[in-house]
Amino acid sequence: DQYISQQDYKPEWTPIEPVSSKKSEFASDSRPGMRGGHQMCIDVLTETIYMFGGWDGNHDLADLWSYNLPSHTWYCMSHNTERDGGPSARSCHKMCLDYERKQIFTLGRYLDPSMRIPERLKCDFHMYDIESQQWTFITEDTAAMGGPRLIFDHQMVIDIEHQTIYVFGGRVLVSSANGDTDRSQEPIFSGLYSFHIPSNTWCLLKDDCPSLKSRIGHSMLLHPAKHVLYIFAGQRAKEYLNDFLSYNLDTSEIRTVSDGNRKDTCQAGFTQRATLDPDLNEIHVFSGLSRDKDKRDNVKNSFWVYD
Repeated sequence: DQYISQQDYKPEWTPIEPVSSKKSEFASDSRPGMRGGHQMCIDVLTETIYMFGGWDGNHDLADLWSYNLPSHTWYCMSHNTERDGGPSARSCHKMCLDYERKQIFTLGRYLDPSMRIPERLKCDFHMYDIESQQWTFITEDTAAMGGPRLIFDHQMVIDIEHQTIYVFGGRVLVSSANGDTDRSQEPIFSGLYSFHIPSNTWCLLKDDCPSLKSRIGHSMLLHPAKHVLYIFAGQRAKEYLNDFLSYNLDTSEIRTVSDGNRKDTCQAGFTQRATLDPDLNEIHVFSGLSRDKDKRDNVKNSFWVYD
């Protein structure tokens, strides 16, 4: 086992081909349509992926789907979650899943500048119970409970054992009722918050600060055994970040694992995706959009492992 663990990875990619339903392959109930800004989470016990929302190029979406890995089949759980008592159509939100209690939490959304009037700038928070197929409206405004303001492109993870959700970063949406646009306002970024599910309480753990720069498009992972958050990459205004930080949830200690200046690290990323294997103590990163020293955008499908 030790010898095998020391060998280099040789990834083998396998395309996922969903099984076509008895209906037409292009029927609306057979599989979800193309979109961006959607969110997915996985139940590792049932090997089921859940997907909610997104933007199809014209409209925000409010459909909820499940994909069963063993059977390679899609199932539409809801065409319109708002009509079923859940969140409205949205994109650039976040989801996390408690696979023991079969609960999905979703928070945040993007709003077009023309829609950013004060009464719409509330961060609603919803929970979906998979077994009962019922939505619970936790609150219409997390900020009123001491949580984050309305944000998008943040990150959210759940500590299943301690029943706590952690939310970090994201851009705060502000009112544009006075005619201001995104370009005329300095962006505001959200800090690090925790939400204790049993007591329904929010807590600000760390505000935006130099030692823990808030950002969008980053990755955040929770190591359940070490009780540590790992945060890396992302974008802050026009700056592409390449740092790699850890935040100890027990001691509040912030540590710089890497400042991103080494040549053998992956480039500053935006839209990269990452997972953590707590048994192997490894982080796997699939890179996305990055920016080089000449500030040129590059899209690289590189795959990195950190141990």
